[in-house]
Amino acid sequence: MKKLLFIVVSLLTMIALFACNKDSEHKQMKHDMANMDHNDSSKEKQQVAVQTDWKFEHYPQANTTNQLTITIKDNKGKPISEFEVNHEKKMHLIVASKDLSKYQHIHPTYKGKGVFTVPVTFT
Repeated sequence: MKKLLFIVVSLLTMIALFACNKDSEHKQMKHDMANMDHNDSSKEKQQVAVQTDWKFEHYPQANTTNQLTITIKDNKGKPISEFEVNHEKKMHLIVASKDLSKYQHIHPTYKGKGVFTVPVTFT
């Protein structure tokens, strides 16, 4: 269970970090985006180092729903309050099983002051 928690937290951290830098995402894409709406793709984005705090309501257990709270802060520990919307959501979270055979693509709810919450059920 500790390994699963470690994998989930690692994946969540990577997703949060990638979500904060949409401009680098554009640079990595090689395919034709002519039909996609990227109104701000020409604007220069500021890269921001972020910290993430992950808290579960209770210790994660299989087949039990648990409230996950994610707080995104800048490099000085101040909560980040503005997030870009990407594919109609402020955050996309992928929770994967240890062997990567199962996953959940969920969207935490933004509560303000850098805080996102979402119920998660581990199989």
